[in-house]
Amino acid sequence: PISKKNAEHTKKITGSDSFFLLLTGLAISFLVASLYIFQPPILQFVDYKIYDQFMRSSPVGSKTNIPVIVDIDDESLAELGQWPWPRYRMALLLAKIQQAGALSTGLDILIGEPDRTSPATIKNSLREELGVEVNFKGLPQGLMDND
Repeated sequence: PISKKNAEHTKKITGSDSFFLLLTGLAISFLVASLYIFQPPILQFVDYKIYDQFMRSSPVGSKTNIPVIVDIDDESLAELGQWPWPRYRMALLLAKIQQAGALSTGLDILIGEPDRTSPATIKNSLREELGVEVNFKGLPQGLMDND
């Protein structure tokens, strides 16, 4: 506890209570700014946990009229491989978007060449370039060409 004598002594040194209040405000501001700039891992962890809890508590089945953009970013490329992706992978991603409740989907992608990862294309390339005959047993005919 601060005694009356200490409070009077502090008041003599600082001149008034407003100086102490200003100093306290500056210290708190500096602390908050430092935490914002340096973002200690423990605070990021707490922030993520709060966000996770918020997402769990929000209604899952609610729909919105706000359009959503699904972007192919560097993280996606690192996980799924270089662009262009095989057509079957694009089809699987579009199916997931549809299952998530999308009413419509638009693609801003130019697919100007045949899919070089189609089993039929691979089979022809190996036969023409290396003279190797490859058969894909058990693969339905509809999956031989990704286009």
